[in-house]
Amino acid sequence: MREDILIQILSRAHGFSRVGREIRERIQSAIPSSMARTEEDVGTFLWSDRQAVVSRLPLSSLMVEKPMDPAMFPLAVLVDLACRAIAIDCLDEDAIARMRDACGMSRMGQATRTRFAMALNKACCMKDEHDTPHL
Repeated sequence: MREDILIQILSRAHGFSRVGREIRERIQSAIPSSMARTEEDVGTFLWSDRQAVVSRLPLSSLMVEKPMDPAMFPLAVLVDLACRAIAIDCLDEDAIARMRDACGMSRMGQATRTRFAMALNKACCMKDEHDTPHL
């Protein structure tokens, strides 16, 4: 889960309509320092103790209703989505369109396109590593 979303949910649950610096710091101090984190362009993701940080995380392992906002998920989920999109050889633009469609989106902004392209690049690298014969 993205840290800023968690902070927003917790502060609203306690009756605060806005998240100020003090509320943010208090909630952040309550998050165990041992909790795994990944820094991404859309924010910091917190990883459950039950889920190790991985480079590919199946979307089906998360409870998702369509449409989904790709910025709400760590890159590992989008890499899995990209791997599925390139299962059938296609152009990058077609793969990105498949990813967009899988998220239930009719349009996407530049930030989403960039994030999909990053995931697609990682998925292609993973595929190349897997396809390369070992000597």
